[in-house]
Amino acid sequence: MLRNRVTPAAVASERGSSLLAVVGLMAVAAIATLAIAGSTMNSLGVSSAARAGVQAQAAAEAGIDDTLFKLTTAPCDTVTLGTAVPTPVATVTISYWPSAITGDWGNGCPVGDAVTQIKIVSTGYAIQNGQAGNASGNTRTIEAIYALNMTGSGTTDGIAIYADSGFSVVDSVAIHANTSSIIVRNGDASCVGSGANVGNVLLYDGDLRLGESCAVYGNAWVSGKLTMSGTAAVHGTAKDKSKPEFVDPGWYDLKYKYSKTNGAKPKKEKSQKDQAAWAYFENVVPIEGTCTLAALQLAANDLAGAPGIIECADGVDVSSNGTLTISSDIAIVADSFQFRETARIDAAAKQKLWLVTSDKSPNDKAKCNGHAGNFSVIESVKVNQNVDVMVYTPCNVNISTSSQWRGQIWGGTVQLGNSGVYTYAEVGFPGATSVSGGATASGISTLGVRHSIRDLNG
Repeated sequence: MLRNRVTPAAVASERGSSLLAVVGLMAVAAIATLAIAGSTMNSLGVSSAARAGVQAQAAAEAGIDDTLFKLTTAPCDTVTLGTAVPTPVATVTISYWPSAITGDWGNGCPVGDAVTQIKIVSTGYAIQNGQAGNASGNTRTIEAIYALNMTGSGTTDGIAIYADSGFSVVDSVAIHANTSSIIVRNGDASCVGSGANVGNVLLYDGDLRLGESCAVYGNAWVSGKLTMSGTAAVHGTAKDKSKPEFVDPGWYDLKYKYSKTNGAKPKKEKSQKDQAAWAYFENVVPIEGTCTLAALQLAANDLAGAPGIIECADGVDVSSNGTLTISSDIAIVADSFQFRETARIDAAAKQKLWLVTSDKSPNDKAKCNGHAGNFSVIESVKVNQNVDVMVYTPCNVNISTSSQWRGQIWGGTVQLGNSGVYTYAEVGFPGATSVSGGATASGISTLGVRHSIRDLNG
C-alpha cells in the first residue's frame, strides 16, 4: 500500500498562507467597520444638527413674537427686551431708523418723533445641540423690520378712521390721510364713484370692493377678496386673502356716565374724576332737552378758558345755520348727533373737539344701545383749520353732502359720501395723545406693516 507523506516544510507553508488570509479578512473587516462607524457618526451629526436647527429656528421666531408683544403692550425698555426668552431660549436686540445723531440705525429703543422703522434681531438657541462635532444648527438668527409709530412722543401716524363693522365711500369723496390708515375690524369695505383715498386701507375680516374710478393712493391689505372694476386702482401694495401684518388695536370702549340731574339751563359742575378717560376736563355743563346750535354755543362760552364737557342726554340737533366757536378743548357727549343745516365749527386758536356717544356696554365691541342714535351729517358742515374733531360712537356714522371734515372717526360703521372732503388730523381719545392704542402709557409703539424678514445664517 502506498501512503502520501506530508513533509514539515509543506505544512509550514500552508499555515503561513492561512494566516495571511485571516489577516487580510480582519483588515477588510476593520476598514468596513471604520467606514460604517464614520458613516454612522456623520449621519448622527447631520441629523442632530438638523434637529438643533429646527429648535433654534423656532426659538428665534419666538424671540421675534415675544418682542412684538412687549413693544405693543408696554413702553419700550431695553432691559426687558434684552432678557432672554426662557423656553425656547432666544436673545433679542432692537434698533431704530433713522437715528437723529447718525442718520443711520440707532441701537436700543426708538428716540425722536421722526423714527419710522424698528429692527428686531433675534438669535435662537437649540435645546439639544448637534453631536459628533456638528454645531451648524446650534443657533439661528432672524432679522425683522417693521414700520413704527410712537404714541405719546409727539405727532404720530395714527388711525384716520376705525370702523368696527363696515366702511363705505359713495360718490365723489376725497380722503386726505397720508401715512395713516383706515381700519375695518369686521365686515366689508367699498368705494364706488370717484373717491380718492391718500392713505392705507386695512381689513381684518372682510372683502374690499373698488369700483368706477375710486383710487387708493396707499396700500391695501385685505383678509378676504379685493375686487376692482372700471378704472379703480390701488397705487401702493395690494394684498388680499391675508390679514394685515400688524397688530389691530381693537375697539376702544369709551364710556360716560351723565350727571345725576340736568338743570333747566347750562350749569357748571365738577368733572367726573372717577372716570379716568375724562379726568382731563375740569368742568361739566349739562343741558336739558335737545342741544341746538345756540345752546351749544352758550355752553361753550361758559367753559371758555378750561377743558370741559357739554352733556346732551337728549341728543344734538343742529337744525339752523350758524357757527359753533370754541375757545378751549371741549367734549360734547350725546346719545345722538344730527347736523341738518349748513354749519361751521371754528376757533381763534388751535383746539380739540370730541363728539362722543358713550359705549354703555364695554366688551371690546361696538354696541349701539337702545337709547343711542346715529351720528348723521346730511347738510354741509365745515370744520375749520383750527379745530380737530374726534367722532366716537358705537353706532353708525354718516357724513355727506359736501361736508369738509377734519380729525378722526371711530364708529360702528362709517359712510362718507356726496362730494365730501375728509382730512386726517390726530386728536386721540380724551386724555390720550393718540388713538393708536388708546389711553395707554407714553412710549408704547404702534407697529405698522412688516417691511422684511430674513435669516442671517450665512
